[in-house]
Amino acid sequence: MTSESAAVAAGLQAWADGDFARLAEILHPDVKLLASEAGPWDCHGRDVVIGLLAQRRAEGRQPFEVHIDEIDDSTLVISPAQDDATDHVHDREDHDHEDHDHEHRYAGATVVTIRDGVVVLMRQYPSRRAALAAIG
Repeated sequence: MTSESAAVAAGLQAWADGDFARLAEILHPDVKLLASEAGPWDCHGRDVVIGLLAQRRAEGRQPFEVHIDEIDDSTLVISPAQDDATDHVHDREDHDHEDHDHEHRYAGATVVTIRDGVVVLMRQYPSRRAALAAIG
C-alpha cells in the first residue's frame, strides 16, 4: 500500500470508528458519497457527507474494523472486517434483516477514489462482492 493509500486507509478506519474530524481531513471539499443507485442518500460536499455519516452513527450504526482491498494507487474497496470464525458479512449477497444482533452493523462496501492524497468519491454497494464486481 502506498503511503498516500495508507493515510487514506487510516482516515477511513477513523470513519468506521466514528472519528469524523479525522475523516474530514482526508476528504476533498467537493467529495461525493453515492449510493449504488442514485437516490436521496447521495451527498455532495465534505460537510454534507460528514453530516450524513454522523446521522447514521446517531441512529445506531456500530463502529467496525475495516477490511481494505487496494485495487490500484487511486482505488480502495472498504468493507467490514470479520473474524474468520464468523459469517463473512461482507461477502454475503443476502442479509438476514431479522438478525437483531447485526441490525446496526454495516454490511456493505464502499469503493473509494483517491486523487492528490484525498478522497474525491465514495460509492457504496450492498456487499464487498458487488463493489469488486462493479470495478471489474
